[in-house]
Amino acid sequence: YDSDRALNPGTITQPIHRVKLDQDSVGVYGEQVFTTSNKVSYTVGARVQRVTTRSTDQFDASAPGASGFDAQAAPGKNRDTEHGLKAGMRYPLDKQRSLYVSANRAFRIGSVDETFATFPGRFTFLEPQTSDNFEAGYRFDNQDTELQAGVYYMNLTNEIQFDPVTFSNINLDPTRRYGAEISARYRIYNTLRLNLNLALTTAKFRKGPNAGNEVPLVPEQSATLSALYQFSQATRVTGTINYVGKRRFDNDQSNTFAKIPDYTTVDLKLGHETGPWKLSAQVNNLFDEQYFEYGVRSTFTPGLYNAYPLPERNFLISISRQF
Repeated sequence: YDSDRALNPGTITQPIHRVKLDQDSVGVYGEQVFTTSNKVSYTVGARVQRVTTRSTDQFDASAPGASGFDAQAAPGKNRDTEHGLKAGMRYPLDKQRSLYVSANRAFRIGSVDETFATFPGRFTFLEPQTSDNFEAGYRFDNQDTELQAGVYYMNLTNEIQFDPVTFSNINLDPTRRYGAEISARYRIYNTLRLNLNLALTTAKFRKGPNAGNEVPLVPEQSATLSALYQFSQATRVTGTINYVGKRRFDNDQSNTFAKIPDYTTVDLKLGHETGPWKLSAQVNNLFDEQYFEYGVRSTFTPGLYNAYPLPERNFLISISRQF
């Protein structure tokens, strides 16, 4: 990974930092799926992975935009070894209905891009993010209807998140996430189909000074409802309603600030196929909703925050050809 960090594209020939990282990853894994005579299926799996990262930095204090607070990052080397486990079962009630349950241990090792931080320049080798997960649910599937409803529970340790105050990635105190998810598809007629996705999420710190508080940037609810109407074999129109609930601002681990407001948007898309050509026209955010998904609470000024608005009503026309 080579990254020249300059003030702007015009000064890229004299970068402030020349960051170089090498990362080697070696892993071994296996998975087995087997089915008993009564059609109950089981899955077991395991994985071990070792990641070695080496890093160097060249700092030019005379480069345009270089700050007196900046400095050259010391070279570093880090090695992490993590393991994952998986076990699951699917129990058929009949040809259309089934129950499922699974448990697993997952991990994520920080990427090279998450290792370097500026002001001052330094390499921060994060602890691997791990999570112990449990999921159970119900599935129904026939010619016209698909339905899956499930609940999940996750205990996370060393969750990796960007810190907007220090401009670096950090490991959070232990967190917990749990909730429910529902996805459904229903064909009313041969020409009309409905799709629904719904998620309810609770994300909280389970240890540390913010134990019991909500984790920033995790919406409480989200839902998508879409309807697809097939005018003909070649032409279809899709309308989608998107809803995202309230969430905490970034940098509000104390939960003492207002929440990012919820919002609802509506999208429309018309698609047509003719031979190898595909044409589409769509309007996003049809009713011109003013909203944002990401905002940062000020550390120094009470009541102040930065928000990053998303596009209001916008249009897209596309033409593609398959060869």
